[in-house]
Amino acid sequence: MLSWLLELAKTSSKTFEAISSEGSENQVMAKVTPRHILKLSREEKRKFIDSFDQIYSDCDGVLWTLMDPIKDSGAAVKLLKNEGKKITFVTNNSIRSEKGYLEQFKQAGIETDIDNLVHPHKSILLYLKKIEFKGLIYVIGMTRLKTILKEAGFEVIDGPNELIEENFAVLMMKIFEKYPVKAVVIDVDFNLSALKLMKADQFLRKDDCILISGATDMTLPVGKFGTIMGPGPFLKVLEEAAGKKAKVVGKPGKELAELIMQDESIKDSKRVLFIGDMLEQDVKFGRKCGFQTLLTLTGGTTSADLLKATDPELIPDYYADSLGDFIEFFGSLECKNSLLVIKDSFLFSKNSTIKMPERKLKNILELTRDEKRDFINSFDTVLCDCDGVMWELTGPIRGSGDGANSLQEAGKDIYFVTNNSNNTDEVYIKKFMDIGFELDLNHIIHPVRTMISYLKKQHFNGVIYCITAKAVENALKKAGFRVLSGPREESKDILQFLDDILDDEPVRAVIIDFDVTISNAKLARAQLYLKNPDCLLIAGATDKTIPLRKDVSVIGPGYYIDILSEVSGKKPIVLGKPGHELGHIVRETCGIKDPKRALFIGDALEQDIGFGMKCGFQTLSVLSGISSKADVEEHHAEHGAPNYYANSISDFVKFFKEV
Repeated sequence: MLSWLLELAKTSSKTFEAISSEGSENQVMAKVTPRHILKLSREEKRKFIDSFDQIYSDCDGVLWTLMDPIKDSGAAVKLLKNEGKKITFVTNNSIRSEKGYLEQFKQAGIETDIDNLVHPHKSILLYLKKIEFKGLIYVIGMTRLKTILKEAGFEVIDGPNELIEENFAVLMMKIFEKYPVKAVVIDVDFNLSALKLMKADQFLRKDDCILISGATDMTLPVGKFGTIMGPGPFLKVLEEAAGKKAKVVGKPGKELAELIMQDESIKDSKRVLFIGDMLEQDVKFGRKCGFQTLLTLTGGTTSADLLKATDPELIPDYYADSLGDFIEFFGSLECKNSLLVIKDSFLFSKNSTIKMPERKLKNILELTRDEKRDFINSFDTVLCDCDGVMWELTGPIRGSGDGANSLQEAGKDIYFVTNNSNNTDEVYIKKFMDIGFELDLNHIIHPVRTMISYLKKQHFNGVIYCITAKAVENALKKAGFRVLSGPREESKDILQFLDDILDDEPVRAVIIDFDVTISNAKLARAQLYLKNPDCLLIAGATDKTIPLRKDVSVIGPGYYIDILSEVSGKKPIVLGKPGHELGHIVRETCGIKDPKRALFIGDALEQDIGFGMKCGFQTLSVLSGISSKADVEEHHAEHGAPNYYANSISDFVKFFKEV
């Protein structure tokens, strides 16, 4: 789709100067008053949707925030495509890998391929090819950028990456180096330092050294955590210190506009719509290209920011609360094709955020007598978490055993699905005995059991490296697998560290689960094993927090799983909640034919309710663990689940009395 970019060096079609002169009316204009797309008249809506054939859209703040899809963004993209609009995505974010982008698009319910994505790393490479660059490049950026450039045949240097003494002699030695650098490239670099900027400045003082920038954002949004400083301030330092203007191949750069406008499918720039969430990066860029512009208020710009904008280049033609407004937009037009899409079941797939009109979240004790009968008759199998539902770290949750017994006495088949492998089967038997429930060991599913089941099903016969509790190691050994672990002692120096992590063991699987002794050395050793393309990365619990009490939690294994996945480039096989692989095992183990006739009870929204949703089960949250009523209500409003809630599983005792 974007292969046209590769022909840039040979293309002599319209330049940015020509574009600017064609769109000069847009460059000197009276202040535009943006229109909300849902406040347009029926005739204006029809005219608007017919006024463009092609869409360029930002990603962060439009389709998702950090990692979470923005509600109905994927459905809106499908509706626009169904109306015949060609959509290409243009982002300033190269932090996420292209593989990561494909996963993120998939999570948002958007079908696309990587050729339909333009990001700074790609545009930097294409710009260098366009100008037929020859020479050494000094890069201030992420490792991924350096790799892309090296793989394309460019010679790259970076650094310094180590801390130095507060000594001017050492400082000078580090920054005054006589490499024949012909270009300094700067993009997002979380390890950017004053030393790197000083070194770049020295290179840029040479007349024949050019400055190239990817993203120029002053701040980077990081979801609910707000924003962090972006590369923009550091670019300004280099421009002012070296007295050179950067060639900007990220939004809103002139050079990126030139690259984009080489697309032969753009016959008339006025028939292109640019969608974004930032005034400086997105709206300004769209106007530079002569496109129509639409701002969404789901990212870096608020309605107050929009009202305060006075520069015509920063004011969009249209705006919307979110991209999802296109659902109501098309519904009001009653477009035949779009109505078919809205009604089509594929919009209600697991990757879509569209929901049918939602029922109000109800406490099971507040259901009417008839609703209680309908509810209890709607499922045959109960899948129940343990920690936070049956007990806390400090002891049993009052009445939990009675609640489970009441469900069993009502003819429900109960299985317990937990992410906690720290307990042995013998410990679980005792814990259930303490709450007055007789446990059948075939009715408890935890990561070590699913690991063994998965490995045996795969006929695995290699060596396993464990970053887990001792209970997991022992269970795997008992099942007949050869297991390695460690190192468990702190390294005294770098030599010991290297000695600890290097070995020649033929490891074919790294298993990571909750481990209170996790260390840098353990993760480093795992990383080395995972360099082998045949080595699997298997995860048990993915919880990022482990609750000790209702109001106390500690860091869980989820963060460390992410680290190994990132450094190895491997997606983990998740055999704990909310992993897809676990879903298959649970359905097979519990003999579940129709997932709608199973009820999942849990306290953790991501692990328990999220897992139940993925599997197609009904879901019930209990407030006896880590989630408050407000948390549950918010999750229900955003995701349509849980279907029900209760203060505790013990509420089923009263529930059955009232039925």
